[in-house]
Amino acid sequence: MKHTLYCVQAPVVRLVTSALNGRSVIGLVANFALGFAPVAAWLAAFKNAGRIPVSARPAIHSSWAFLADAFLFGDAFQELVTQYGEGMRVASVVTWVTASQFALLVLAALPVAAWRLRGANAKHAGSRDRDPASLQLLLALPLLAFVALDAIHLLAAQRDFTSFKDMLAWTSYVLLHLLAPIFTAVYLYVFRAPGTVRAFALALGIQNLAGVCTHLLVPTAAPWFIHMYGARDVEHVTYEQEGFAAGLTRVDTHLGTHLNTSGFHRSPIVFGAVPSLHSAMAVQCFLFVVVSLLPALRVRGAGAGFGPAAAESFVLSAVPVASRPKDGDDDLESGAAAEVGGDDVMGYVVSDEESSRKSGDGVVSAVVSCEESSDSASHEAAEAAAEATAKLLAPAGADGAGGAQGASGGSSTAPTASSRWLYIFRRPVISFTLATAFPLLQWWSTMYLDHHFRFDLFVGLLYALTAFHIVDALLLTPRVTSVWLDIRAGTREDPRNEACTMGMRVFRGTRLEWFFDPLA
Repeated sequence: MKHTLYCVQAPVVRLVTSALNGRSVIGLVANFALGFAPVAAWLAAFKNAGRIPVSARPAIHSSWAFLADAFLFGDAFQELVTQYGEGMRVASVVTWVTASQFALLVLAALPVAAWRLRGANAKHAGSRDRDPASLQLLLALPLLAFVALDAIHLLAAQRDFTSFKDMLAWTSYVLLHLLAPIFTAVYLYVFRAPGTVRAFALALGIQNLAGVCTHLLVPTAAPWFIHMYGARDVEHVTYEQEGFAAGLTRVDTHLGTHLNTSGFHRSPIVFGAVPSLHSAMAVQCFLFVVVSLLPALRVRGAGAGFGPAAAESFVLSAVPVASRPKDGDDDLESGAAAEVGGDDVMGYVVSDEESSRKSGDGVVSAVVSCEESSDSASHEAAEAAAEATAKLLAPAGADGAGGAQGASGGSSTAPTASSRWLYIFRRPVISFTLATAFPLLQWWSTMYLDHHFRFDLFVGLLYALTAFHIVDALLLTPRVTSVWLDIRAGTREDPRNEACTMGMRVFRGTRLEWFFDPLA
């Protein structure tokens, strides 16, 4: 009996102590409350928006979002003709010209110019910067979203409604909208570096608070309002107008309830179409699941695919700036830039121009190791980098410890024959696929249910990207990702056991510890 009780209690105790990680229960609750304070502020602002006196509110621009959607994304279903008459048939054709110009000049040309400007200004080798792969993806996202939104718009036409599509849209628009951020936070807490969840909550709070402020300052109408009353309607463009569940009313019919209809009738912000917070929250989940992991994946790839010299130079940037080579010691900087296009993944940047100049033709084909430098300071820096490489990228299980040993709390066991079947689930393919599919499904659901235009969804994506940029620049990269990689490399002390993810702490010393290690 005692043995059975111990077998039940031991995992629970280990789970609780791993979650607390040296904090008290009160401290954990307080830390959680502090981290999600921005989200709570957004919920409070949205709930009490209806208390604002009508006399203090701005004019409602009911047709702005409709016109922006048509001229920036193309009038695929000739909505302009439907709303304004045959005189708009030429304008309906012109929308394809304006939409193509928007895609080419704004969404394609500007990101390319921003990337080139970044490369031209990246001359401070000691400055921290975002991982280049993640930055490229962030710059490309608006154009990719433009293409995806146009394609999904064709699939979400207001016809051919079926019960299956109605329920699928309801599942995404209502259930996943509420649950996906919670699932994402749990995933980040279990599989990512400590502090990632707080950054995620902060990004959600920033984008949603900004979204509510935009709803209040620039009120716009949703598609259902345009389709119900017309783009030129003025009678119903008032703050007394009740909300409408639109396509969700069909779900109420299927379920035999009035929950959706009643809930949207009581909405405190009826004219709050732009930006779509459904889109913003889905995209933010994608950014933290996919983009925030890219630096760790590049480190793991270096350990798996590079030779000893390349791996040694790859983490040279983990050496503190004060110990790095000074002016004139360009060989080491060129070595650090090898195979990664002039940028490193530890939060530092090496000039693309410098690496191009040293390689002659812009393609670095060789890695300069520490033995090839004649300066003593360079030798010391390279030796420190080599030691950091050994700790960070050593095979799990070597000398009784994994990538980071002892105080750094690295993985202590390698995948065994009994646990390797889990490797397919450990690979980021599954999490990346789910995180990518969710915004696409959410975009389709909102358009199918007639709740948002493509323009609303696109602006929601821009709000998410802006919030992510802010949080990543101020918190995620300098104070979470870079610190965590430095601890795993052994170049920074770990007094608070922050080298381990939650899952690694729970399964420390077992055959499953590697499963929760992003560097395994």
